[in-house]
Amino acid sequence: MIARTHRIPLALLAAGLCLAAVAMAGERVDETRQVNADARIRIESLAGTLEVVGWDRNEVRLQGELDPKAKKLEIKGGKGNLEIEVKYPRKIRGGVDGSKLTLQVPHGCRLHTETVSCDVSVHDVDGEIEIDSVSGEITVTGEPGKVEISSVSGVIELEVTADDVEIDSVSGEIFVQGVRRRLAISSVSGDVEVKADVLDAFAFNAVSGELDLTADPALDGRWDIDCHSGEVTLYLPADVSAEFEIDTFSGDIDDDFGHEARRTHKHGPGKELSFTQGDGSASIEISVFSGEVNLVKR
Repeated sequence: MIARTHRIPLALLAAGLCLAAVAMAGERVDETRQVNADARIRIESLAGTLEVVGWDRNEVRLQGELDPKAKKLEIKGGKGNLEIEVKYPRKIRGGVDGSKLTLQVPHGCRLHTETVSCDVSVHDVDGEIEIDSVSGEITVTGEPGKVEISSVSGVIELEVTADDVEIDSVSGEIFVQGVRRRLAISSVSGDVEVKADVLDAFAFNAVSGELDLTADPALDGRWDIDCHSGEVTLYLPADVSAEFEIDTFSGDIDDDFGHEARRTHKHGPGKELSFTQGDGSASIEISVFSGEVNLVKR
């Protein structure tokens, strides 16, 4: 898990790291702060749009327009740890339009965004990325070191060259492309599509929805797929080397590699399939309560 940003000690504030109300509600924002190349940067915005772009300067620049119903914008911290927050009154009548913000940060920073109803996009940030969202679309591109996303609803789309990605979603479609080594996805409902190269570890847990996975298991890789209701389709290389353990309580198992599933009980709907392909160096386990499993040879 990506470490969450800590509160700034009072001693640092006393040393001159200021707490500043830099803009009022509805105003244009254009603020710049000097930071370290690997600074921890946290931004919190209730609603609207938030675009974060990495650049080669050791500074943070925030531009855009605040929500007219926002109280103020606060920036606090220093070169190693910067926090940005769009603050609202305790009581807000009616809905909010949201703020429209663009944040430029050093490529190697550690980024944490917190939003409620906001579309978030992050591009060209090479450090760790953590995104917490209630609703709104999430888009991440580039080569981050690690990505962790938590969302209640909204489409999640990643096109990243990253070694470690974790996604936790309640509802909404998920599209992932380019991940290497480790990928973990947890979803209550929503279809998931993954296109990757070689995955050492893949963990998938879903209540309902379809999974389409195109990837190669590493030689000693371990994939664990658990879906209560839905269809699981794996697009695997013709020369895949793995041990397969597949079972369904109610649903078919279709294997392009030529193995026939058998019933778990003489008169029951469940099926299971166990076989070794190649030298069986990887492990692939799939469990579906109600739905189909398809192994497709690429």
